[in-house]
Amino acid sequence: MGGNNILPMKDLTALLEKLGASGVKTYIQSGNAVFRHRAGSASELSDRIRTAIKENHGFEPQVFLLDLVEMEEAIASNPFPEAESEPKTLHLYFLAAAPKNPDLKALDSFKQDNEQFKLINNVFYLARPMVSAGLNLLNEPKRRWSGGDSPELAECLPNHGYGKTSRGGG
Repeated sequence: MGGNNILPMKDLTALLEKLGASGVKTYIQSGNAVFRHRAGSASELSDRIRTAIKENHGFEPQVFLLDLVEMEEAIASNPFPEAESEPKTLHLYFLAAAPKNPDLKALDSFKQDNEQFKLINNVFYLARPMVSAGLNLLNEPKRRWSGGDSPELAECLPNHGYGKTSRGGG
């Protein structure tokens, strides 16, 4: 996890394994992890992970878990199948709940001409084609849509904690 509260991915992996997770894979310093666990409920496991991070690293992050079915449904519902040929250009933001009154017009004012987005239930899809010289718009310092650095997304989809993932790998 990055930002103000640093948790190296190797430490997150070890923590998850200590809590009974197996097959743990992380993605860069994002805080995103994929793993198997036999926990009874995602809510209970989320609480255990959050508590373990607080006890071992001194901060208490929001922990957002999705099961395999939820991931598969999000992939199957992708409104931008053309972006799958360049998976690093397709981003999914998982919201804790579907927003009742999202301000999608405001979000539309932030996007570039070659970007597309769609909100389907509690998943916000963002397709961001690559630009010249192989740079992705995620690197543009003036506007950021990713993770906790996204005031635009947070303001337009308020009170709905979210996590982010990309369709592609690193």
